[in-house]
Amino acid sequence: MHLTDKEYVERCRDGHTEDFGLLVDRYQKPLFSYLAWRVGSFSQAEEAAQESFVRAFMSLKKLRKPESFYAWLLGIAGRVLKEQFREVERRQKDR
Repeated sequence: MHLTDKEYVERCRDGHTEDFGLLVDRYQKPLFSYLAWRVGSFSQAEEAAQESFVRAFMSLKKLRKPESFYAWLLGIAGRVLKEQFREVERRQKDR
């Protein structure tokens, strides 16, 4: 069964949380590629992707435009990257 992003999000909101895995399957590779391109590190990109999906799942009810799930996910990923960069800077200053 192939549904739209909007339909998967709505199903998740209605209690079919296992459908979020289908969104992960759909966007895991493009999100990872985007993040790897931004940070240049596969391990950092993988960590950021995982954190982005967790935050997206936890905030699904706040998503105003379910049809824009991927754009919303990219916004979350951008914030995750900023936090990672700040943490690296903090560690370097503490040395």
